[in-house]
Amino acid sequence: MATTIGPVTVSADMYDEDDSATVSSTGGLSVDSGDNRSVTVSLDAPIGDATIGLDDTGDVTVSGTFSGVTVAHTIKNGADKTTGSASIAGMDISVTNTSGASTWSLATTVSGVDLTLTDAQKITAAFGLAGNTMTVSRIPAVASASNTQTAYTTTAVDKYSTVAISRTLTSGATLAATYSTKDDSLTLKASVAF
Repeated sequence: MATTIGPVTVSADMYDEDDSATVSSTGGLSVDSGDNRSVTVSLDAPIGDATIGLDDTGDVTVSGTFSGVTVAHTIKNGADKTTGSASIAGMDISVTNTSGASTWSLATTVSGVDLTLTDAQKITAAFGLAGNTMTVSRIPAVASASNTQTAYTTTAVDKYSTVAISRTLTSGATLAATYSTKDDSLTLKASVAF
């Protein structure tokens, strides 16, 4: 249930979900995370070109668009987050800083080719090809890492590339074929959106 009274929004979730998992080896939960019921209160108040938001956890968010640049800053104990995005000279720029760690992406279109570059050195190019859409991606290497808080690990992966060709059929379904140099595999996938 959710209701809005002026700038105040109140939402209530009275369903206590059982999210325990019987098999922990697949990465699922081995025990129920507890009572999922909640009541939240948030405030969104426009002040000039900015909107100030406050919720019952104490997080404060200031957001707005200024001279074509969209900025949002969330003040959160130990985990402040700032995002910014803009379109400059035909290039879409997005920057995010979370707790001091920054990520960014650049996207533009050159001669009908949609190009995207991220801070992780991932490069993607998508373009039309004889009625199909072809997307070429270069995925950078990932170093192994462990997380002692969750007991999950990230396995190291060498850099690799993928080539995907997709086509929308008259039925509304999409047929896609993807080749990956990671394991020299070819994957065929049909998908339907309802």
